[in-house]
Amino acid sequence: MRILRQRNKTLDALQRRQNRARVLKRDEQRTEVDWLAWTTLGGIRLGGRLRDVSSSGAFFEPRSDLSEPGLLESLAKRPLIERDDAVILSYETTFEDPVQVVATVRWLGPSKEHDCYGLGMKFSAE
Repeated sequence: MRILRQRNKTLDALQRRQNRARVLKRDEQRTEVDWLAWTTLGGIRLGGRLRDVSSSGAFFEPRSDLSEPGLLESLAKRPLIERDDAVILSYETTFEDPVQVVATVRWLGPSKEHDCYGLGMKFSAE
């Protein structure tokens, strides 16, 4: 019985640490949305959807058309978007005029949460 209690305390402590790590990883909870969005980097406009948003950041799912003028040439020189790039993120909500913010790409890759490839962006203070 004593061993079982000690094991439970250890598991509880581990769970608390994991929960703290999750909280530290993201400043606040994001709200799932499905808003038309686009980002501009180096004169290239990349369309897509915002899949979640908070007051400090968002997840952007790009849906690019490789025939867009200049896109292939840009990709040949360097990846279109990399971590820590500053971008202009524009999006349309269902309840206000289009919004435009400056954001920094914090990560890019597949999202298990949204089951797609995308970019995690943090809004920049202006």
